Amino acid sequence: MFECIIIAILVFFSLISYILATSGALDILLMNTTPLSTEQAAEPDTLLNLSPLDILPGFIECMMVLIVHIAFTFLILLSVLRVRKIFLMAAIGWHAGLNAVVVVLAQTLGIWPTEAFIVVNALAGVFVIRAAWKATVDGEDGSSIPTGAVVP
Repeated sequence: MFECIIIAILVFFSLISYILATSGALDILLMNTTPLSTEQAAEPDTLLNLSPLDILPGFIECMMVLIVHIAFTFLILLSVLRVRKIFLMAAIGWHAGLNAVVVVLAQTLGIWPTEAFIVVNALAGVFVIRAAWKATVDGEDGSSIPTGAVVP
């Protein structure tokens, strides 16, 4: 979950930088600063060459990964409530497997197939969240199922 928040912050600042650079506000902000080196002067040009579609995969990933992390959390909750380690192992395995596949896909097929894979996992995550939610509720009145060891 923490990595998702960091990605969201980085994508947000990328979007702000893109808006500042393309609107001309960056030139106004840098007007009274010390002269830029050649490398620093090339960075705004690189940013200006981006399109909004270059930032879009970061937004998609951030939203989808958040859903997947909530699904992991629900699996861990179910593991605690049912006192069954299989749900914990499923969450750990899914997370590790997802990370490994995403790294390989990004290197071999590119960003859009990788994002599609993350979206498919997010859809699976929605089903896991619904199933875990239903597994913790009993009956129409919404009362909880007694779980785990009873503490006196």
